[in-house]
Amino acid sequence: MSITQIPTRQIGDVITCTDVNTLMSNDNDLQSQLSSLKNTVDNNLFSLIVLQNDVVNNNAVANTLMDTGLQFEVTAGETYAFYVCCIYDAAATTTGARFVLSGAQTPTFVGYMGTTSLTTTTQTITYANAFNLPSACNASSAYTTNNIATIEGIIRAAANDTIKVRFASEVASSAITCKAGSYMTVRRVL
Repeated sequence: MSITQIPTRQIGDVITCTDVNTLMSNDNDLQSQLSSLKNTVDNNLFSLIVLQNDVVNNNAVANTLMDTGLQFEVTAGETYAFYVCCIYDAAATTTGARFVLSGAQTPTFVGYMGTTSLTTTTQTITYANAFNLPSACNASSAYTTNNIATIEGIIRAAANDTIKVRFASEVASSAITCKAGSYMTVRRVL
């Protein structure tokens, strides 16, 4: 009895298009994964939205919401899962921030969790089931640069709408800057 050696795949290996079409039968799992990935990408089920430029909110009125520029479209009757990661700077560590989800139409349902840095070892965690929550900013920011705020959850749209990520500064005329490279991922799940 002879033993046929199975090719070993390693991280960083490159499989050219012609190789993918001629994978050995014992590479069924890899073929399945590649097909799954191709279907996901081809069917537009996943979107990545990246903030291209810094956006500054230093409104003269404290806690005034402003659009970050991160947003996605929803279709009535469809359900979406989303994740948002915003990197932000604060004019001072004594200037807090808030990041919220917002839309023009009341959804059938929305549930999300948001986190915002508070100190170097703590964060504010908010659970929300409506737009524009939390209603107030943190009392502080962990750093003057490279703070992180996240929002993740699920929304089912009652009407076509644009869902936006908005943010505010706790202190009047004290800047919170949402940094370029902040991003969101969105996937229609139902």
